[in-house]
Amino acid sequence: MTIPYSVGVDLGGDASGLTIMNLNIKNFSIGTYIWTKNNSFISNSVSECIVGVLLSGSDNNVTRNYLEKNEIGLFFGTNQPGTVPLNLTVSHNSFQRNVRQLGGCLCSDDYNASEPIHTWDDGREGNYWSDYNGSDIDGDGIGDIAYVFDPQNQDRYPLMASLFSPPIVASGNPDHVLVLVLVAAALALVLFVAVLRTRLKRKRVARS
Repeated sequence: MTIPYSVGVDLGGDASGLTIMNLNIKNFSIGTYIWTKNNSFISNSVSECIVGVLLSGSDNNVTRNYLEKNEIGLFFGTNQPGTVPLNLTVSHNSFQRNVRQLGGCLCSDDYNASEPIHTWDDGREGNYWSDYNGSDIDGDGIGDIAYVFDPQNQDRYPLMASLFSPPIVASGNPDHVLVLVLVAAALALVLFVAVLRTRLKRKRVARS
């Protein structure tokens, strides 16, 4: 169950220029909140949150992440009215079965025509979207048409296959697993020694 108003990773305040990697973030209101600059969010799994990643800071890199079963996979927000985050790299992520893959905060019912179109790719490859229905006639692994959310947001080069699988979480304490392995090895050694002694005794009896 999601804990009300909880944030898994909060990159705010003075938390700038950081790299967050290899985390399994699950069951939060906001899995990751990135509202400062020059951060990298790479190779993480974010699942079963209200918002997987809330991105409202400029000059950030969100790549190679696995976003699954969130109410909103990625939310494109603003830090203050009239501003939008710029210079973002959001590519090579896997958006899997989120209720809404991408959401955003609009201050009015109309789109701002003077605002640049936000592209969710690196200029060559984009992200994998589990609800993308386009084709790949030339077989290069990239969809032939863009994945369009609305007039201002589109992935121009959607990937046809996911690059990642869900993380495998080991059950139990790793220290306990190590102990069990060592105990099993010790028992095997004791059994081997017992069998060897029995064979040696049989040989001695046969010789006598």
